[in-house]
Amino acid sequence: LISYLKDPLAPYTDGIWLVCVYSFAIALSTLFRNYYIFLGYVIAIRMRKAIVSAMYDKVGKLSTKSLTETNSGKLITIISGDIFNVERAICMMPILPAAPLVTLLCLFYIAWGSGIEYAVITLIIWLGCLGGQAICNIYTRKYKAQEARLTDNRMKLINDLVSGIRTVKSYAWENHYLKKISEVRAKQHTTVFKHNMVGSLGFTFF
Repeated sequence: LISYLKDPLAPYTDGIWLVCVYSFAIALSTLFRNYYIFLGYVIAIRMRKAIVSAMYDKVGKLSTKSLTETNSGKLITIISGDIFNVERAICMMPILPAAPLVTLLCLFYIAWGSGIEYAVITLIIWLGCLGGQAICNIYTRKYKAQEARLTDNRMKLINDLVSGIRTVKSYAWENHYLKKISEVRAKQHTTVFKHNMVGSLGFTFF
């Protein structure tokens, strides 16, 4: 296509043929890639079912003392958030081996069609975006860990409030628990905002 666009004398029918071939290749690659990701999600969901089942079996065999020492918020966080990260990693993992090959092919075709200097410029821009994405990932993991700790604390407070509602109502501790939960939720909201902002920047680099 690049060579065709550079040649003012190229016939119009060649352009139509090249566009049709390119469109077919993109459609075929999208179909295979999405099916590949779909299979990854299927495997991830099966793993999620196995992990949750194993966790429930483990909790069912805990003693009363162990149950009192276990933070219920952590269990809820594992089910709702942490396992989702495992799912996403599994479905995206097969793409990683293909990334170097795709990059080398792109640089080769840019150098072949437009010149080696344009391939070098593209490589520099790509490496810069890769570095920016790596920095964003570091901060994303940091904010995600903070959010997980705050979620654990908040879920534990809510669980204690619900399980001991009679005692809370008897001693009129509603405002006390509400204040503590609101404080944790406010901190969590700030952390989630930072996490999403950094994640958006990283996705922009991606």
